[in-house]
Amino acid sequence: MSRSAQKHTAKELFELGFAHQQVFDEVMMEHPGAKPKRVAEMVRQMPTVFAKERFAQLHQLLLGIILLSSALRLVQAQFEGWGHWTHGLRLFTLVPIATVLVAYAIYRWNGEVLKWVGIGNLLGGLGFIRHLDDLFTGDIDPWRFTFEVLSLAIGALAFYLYKEAFPKYRVENDHTGAPGRITFAPDPALQRM
Repeated sequence: MSRSAQKHTAKELFELGFAHQQVFDEVMMEHPGAKPKRVAEMVRQMPTVFAKERFAQLHQLLLGIILLSSALRLVQAQFEGWGHWTHGLRLFTLVPIATVLVAYAIYRWNGEVLKWVGIGNLLGGLGFIRHLDDLFTGDIDPWRFTFEVLSLAIGALAFYLYKEAFPKYRVENDHTGAPGRITFAPDPALQRM
């Protein structure tokens, strides 16, 4: 069975309000030839309806900060005189196509993208720590500091959403030699009610 058919089945089930374990079990029943770990990883990267509702405001805040960061890069370009048409290519690279694609994937609640955006931005934003003493001496580049703080905010929000909206799964091995059973942890969003 094709991966797109499996994904389509999973999306339909999530839209009906099913939990991760239920979706995994149903997809495996409808597509018995599918590899369990591959299906489990696909299902894990999709949020439940409840998680989307519970974290909608944080999700919108994350998208807003990404847009703010992109807009500030354009403003920085204007202040530094990059607005001339000869610098069009440089201006184009300020908000690369990858940013748009990542924002779109986050908008669609892609768990894998949230995880990597979280990790990447947290690591990238840690540069502000070495500039903290510059903040007090007045030798700080306000643009760099702003972008590093925004990167930390994006990273923290993305990683938090990933941890809270996308539960882990584990493989429970059978001592008789039968294939292991994949079980999902309860939805983290439901645990903190």
